[in-house]
Amino acid sequence: MPVGQLRFIVPDPARLSERAVQQAFLSGLDPIPNACRAKLTGGELLVERDGYESTKLNVPWRIDGRGEPLMATATVVQRDRPYLLPLELARGKVNQVRNQLADWLTLGLTPSDKATQRLAEATRLFTRAAVAQHDVAEATAGSDAALVAACEAGDLLSQCYVDQALITRHRQTAKLPVAFGASLGHLEPNPAKSAAFASICNTAVVPLTWRDVVSLEEQYLWDAYLAQIAWCKEHNINVAAGPLIRLDDRGFPDWLSLWQSDIDGILAFTAEYVSHIVRKLRGQVALWHAASYAARHHTLGLKDEDKLRIIVRSLETVRRHDPDAPLIVSFDQPWGEYLRRVPSGYAPIQVADHLVRSSLPIAALGLELEVGYTPEGTYHRDALELGKILDVWSSLGLPLYIYLTVPSGETPDAAARSKAHAAAGVMSGGWSPESQARWVRDFVPLLLAKPAVQGIAWLGSPDDEPHDLPHGGLFDANGKPKPALTALAALRKEHVL
Repeated sequence: MPVGQLRFIVPDPARLSERAVQQAFLSGLDPIPNACRAKLTGGELLVERDGYESTKLNVPWRIDGRGEPLMATATVVQRDRPYLLPLELARGKVNQVRNQLADWLTLGLTPSDKATQRLAEATRLFTRAAVAQHDVAEATAGSDAALVAACEAGDLLSQCYVDQALITRHRQTAKLPVAFGASLGHLEPNPAKSAAFASICNTAVVPLTWRDVVSLEEQYLWDAYLAQIAWCKEHNINVAAGPLIRLDDRGFPDWLSLWQSDIDGILAFTAEYVSHIVRKLRGQVALWHAASYAARHHTLGLKDEDKLRIIVRSLETVRRHDPDAPLIVSFDQPWGEYLRRVPSGYAPIQVADHLVRSSLPIAALGLELEVGYTPEGTYHRDALELGKILDVWSSLGLPLYIYLTVPSGETPDAAARSKAHAAAGVMSGGWSPESQARWVRDFVPLLLAKPAVQGIAWLGSPDDEPHDLPHGGLFDANGKPKPALTALAALRKEHVL
């Protein structure tokens, strides 16, 4: 067998889509993905890689009643005999839930009886499957049942953590001092939406992204955004402006491609744009979202070092003209899924760590969760995985600001400017207005339970206005509020100032 190949038996190919195979990646003790080459052939998943150290396989896997979330095996080593993939995924999830329970017990968590019973059942089912590997059908059936039980146990434990953490936080303050809101889109405030936006916002996002404000060189189209800021002032809502600079084709104006090979020229234009915006709005903006680090494609062909220079220039320019307002740098794909095909790339948390250690004036780190979009979105994961990545990022020592976009449909959206689309089948029952709201109810409380999370904003623009991601707004194509907006308003009323 060639060095660097892992083999997994896939008894039920219906649980592993071709899309999932292409999204597979490896990881070690840290959550940073390692590149690999995966293919499904002859009932086996073959995973080729550089090296032969122990590793974990991460792959979207179809689970009854749960859609196609990203699952991970426990650590595996190269061997001649193939692994049974359902068994290794069950082993990985049971191990994760047991370890998480042990960690939370040391922090004083009181798990529910239902959670511990379901975890015990998952452990029993996995054990029976593990000793039945001589019978692939029996071992597979047991593994599938163990994986379902382990996922349910993980959800129940996560709910215990959220409930108890929020009780603890509310003992300190009746309402949490978390910046909470949504993007106001790219048009002047619509009176018909005013009350709905006001119900969820103590801090509204006014995009002011370079591409939209300066679509033609030296022609500033900011009237709509100035009207949004005036609306925020009228309703006593704080303004979070940006991202001013977004390092991809959703952020760079088309005309900047004329300076593709001139990084010094791009830096000069960057400073000029940021200077114009900050000088004009200084004193009206509570928080500057200075830059968004994106690994996705852009026409300028920038290297990672160039991106860092642009971020630094943006931060320095904002601080020079506004010495007081907090500054944020955000990162798309915070797990770094793109590294599955970029072996030598930097993980987003590595870029963030470099910026933090450079003593730049960064007040918070933003994490952009574009859940369920493909290509180059954020994989659908469960609450344990979301909580884990929040803990990893909070270890950098700065508050976190979470930017959310989740789709409410899977059909084509002709008005969307991005090439991304909602991945069909990854959410149980498909992406719909109801599943979008369910995602909000299931995951936003977890964000609120984490002390490191100091801001939460829905970044998707309304579907009836110019928008990037399809079906990602809180208003539908007819301008009507979606159930997700109602869910956010209820969470704000219950938990947030």
